Amino acid sequence: MQQEINLYVLLPHEKKSFLSIKMLTLSYSIFMIILMLNFCFSLWVKHKQMVRADEITKELQGLEQRLAEVNTQYPMIDWSDAENSIVKLKHEIKEENKVLRLLSKDRSFSNYLTGIAKAAVPDMWLVNIQMNLKEEHIVLNGYASQSAAVQNFINNLVIQKEFSDMHFQLQQLSKAELNTETVFNFIISTEENELS
Repeated sequence: MQQEINLYVLLPHEKKSFLSIKMLTLSYSIFMIILMLNFCFSLWVKHKQMVRADEITKELQGLEQRLAEVNTQYPMIDWSDAENSIVKLKHEIKEENKVLRLLSKDRSFSNYLTGIAKAAVPDMWLVNIQMNLKEEHIVLNGYASQSAAVQNFINNLVIQKEFSDMHFQLQQLSKAELNTETVFNFIISTEENELS
């Protein structure tokens, strides 16, 4: 009597990692699509603000022209109300120009996300990004399969032109269990106070 023994079944098999090339490629593709959509949206908002500023400027010019015509026809009219309207319109134009300047600055949400995407390293992924554009403060939270990947990510961040005058620090690095695998949870932020 013969009996076959399949030794391959008894051999230890290598554990498959959930961080496959296909999964990372899909994640980065989705991330880049989100970045592109955000960039297109910011361009649309900027265009909308510029059109609105042009409309207000034309409205102001037309109002000033009408006021000049009425002033020549009726010189005894009290112009305090009209002058208040002109001051109000000039104030609105000033506020619109402030918004346009903010939109046209090099630093924006989409630029920061682009810088973060360019600094990304293998074996590391982000789960939370907090930004305060006014104070130029960023907090990044994520996981890495190796602690060295976190330091490589920080090194890549500081060389990106989007963060030329920012300084990133590792605020927290701790071991965590994720899908039965041991990984490192990290928090990286700029030097300012934490975001609320």
